[in-house]
Amino acid sequence: MQKNKRPNLISVTTINPDGSHYILHPADVSGRFTFFRRIFGILLIAVYVLLPWIPVNGAPALFFDVEHRRFHIFGLTLLTQDLWVFFFLISGLGFSLFFLTALLGRLWCGWACPFGALSDVLTWIRKLVGADHIHLSRRVRNALVWTKYGLLFATLGLSVLAALPALAHKRGSMFLPFCQVCLGKFASPFMSAAQICWTNWSDGITSTLSVLGLVVFVSFFLGFSVRRFYCRICPIGGITAPFNRYGLVSLHKEAQRCTRCGACARVCPVDNLTVFQGEPGQPVNACECTLCLRCVEACPEPHCLQFTFLGRKVVGS
Repeated sequence: MQKNKRPNLISVTTINPDGSHYILHPADVSGRFTFFRRIFGILLIAVYVLLPWIPVNGAPALFFDVEHRRFHIFGLTLLTQDLWVFFFLISGLGFSLFFLTALLGRLWCGWACPFGALSDVLTWIRKLVGADHIHLSRRVRNALVWTKYGLLFATLGLSVLAALPALAHKRGSMFLPFCQVCLGKFASPFMSAAQICWTNWSDGITSTLSVLGLVVFVSFFLGFSVRRFYCRICPIGGITAPFNRYGLVSLHKEAQRCTRCGACARVCPVDNLTVFQGEPGQPVNACECTLCLRCVEACPEPHCLQFTFLGRKVVGS
């Protein structure tokens, strides 16, 4: 089987000499950004896997046991009624996350999210076995964006409702709704050997959250055929997305250097076309961009694409 085939006017390059299908993959990219992104992903996955196995005061170093309402945090074991003690700490962490997101946009999604790294592993396996990928239409991509925000507002809405006195008797069912649909809930038993507790059919609310969680879990494996599928519906991405347009980091495209070659569009793992279609000389940030910088790395024109912080160039093509 031939590799790295180039188009020609003599034969059909999507067919091998033996008549089999020559599979075309999306353009790949390599370089220092890709190397460091992989290192960050490996380290994050290692931390995620090892922390539940490291004992501190007879308990896992970091493990949120949602089923039994116990939260082990580096030697401290908290019950649900103890969480108010850490109100200021939790609030401080929340504001810190908000501040870092305002500074860096969705840089976390492209560089440090362990589920993003696992999605890249699925893509690597697909290429290894020679399977073809699925290209989503614009309508489907837009539907996935709305799905992401639907999950986000549904979980936030349940959190608000759980705080109402009139629904105090339902707080057990609406406890940590985001955690009930988070992919980490399904991954944790494999990482920590904890008892599998993926579903709860005790009432309508918990049953609905269980179904949503199972749908999210199954959809993650669609990333085998669709690049970064989970990133397209992740509610955390919905929180950080607006800061891509109004944060302090941005992507810029130089008017005189862009040749409209389309390399940026071909390597984007979430099929973002804003960089390719955006007006040169203006910021080309998009809410769905994960700031992985693959486009900057793939751009063949020197200094055409630039990643900036406070308007000053950090790295460029």
